[in-house]
Amino acid sequence: VAEDSQTVGTFAATDNDGTADLTYSIDSGQDNGLFSIDEDTGALTFTNAVDFEDTPCGQNADSNTCTVVIKVSDGDANNDDTLTIVVSITDVNDELPTFTSSATPAIDENIQNVVTLESDDDDAGDTATYVVRSAVEDVASVDAALFEVVNGILRFKSADGANFEDEGSHANSNTYVVVVRATDTGSNTRDQTITITIGDENEFPPAFNAGDLQQDVNVAEDSQTVGTFAATDND
Repeated sequence: VAEDSQTVGTFAATDNDGTADLTYSIDSGQDNGLFSIDEDTGALTFTNAVDFEDTPCGQNADSNTCTVVIKVSDGDANNDDTLTIVVSITDVNDELPTFTSSATPAIDENIQNVVTLESDDDDAGDTATYVVRSAVEDVASVDAALFEVVNGILRFKSADGANFEDEGSHANSNTYVVVVRATDTGSNTRDQTITITIGDENEFPPAFNAGDLQQDVNVAEDSQTVGTFAATDND
């Protein structure tokens, strides 16, 4: 039985007393508490859908092989039959990937790579691929046009990254917002909104103002003042 399913099967009986009224029930079994049966038809089901990853069967609830004994009776106390059913729960790729990489990376300006995208998946051995959701696909992904995913790394399309002084995000700030989708091998998806903060880097040298007295200066004797030579810095 595939996980997430409840139907096990119908186990019907016959009785050579043609007029017998047959009734089905759960008799015993290590995992009998997990099952229900239709008393009229013998249709056996899990009472609740089972999850392979929860290993719900066995004495210590650590197995995916469940055992139940069902009984059919014809109304006579001495007339019944039992059947032992062993049900194996099979794995289905049904778990969504869960992001483990940062949703709020902070990087310096002029850096292209933002964050290495990572995720976990409860389906053993499953892996995910990542794409940037466009602003059309997700209205929250307002800065999607500036980003791409290459080899699992979210990065600016521009090799120069973002310029702190230009404030180039959709909001005209140094905070960029993009939505990334993770898709596992079973086509299960999860989206994460990533908010990227750009920090200032002291990248520019100071420069003297062109209008200042950058020349020979004559200073009268008995004076101390020479002049003011001011500079500016693009940081």
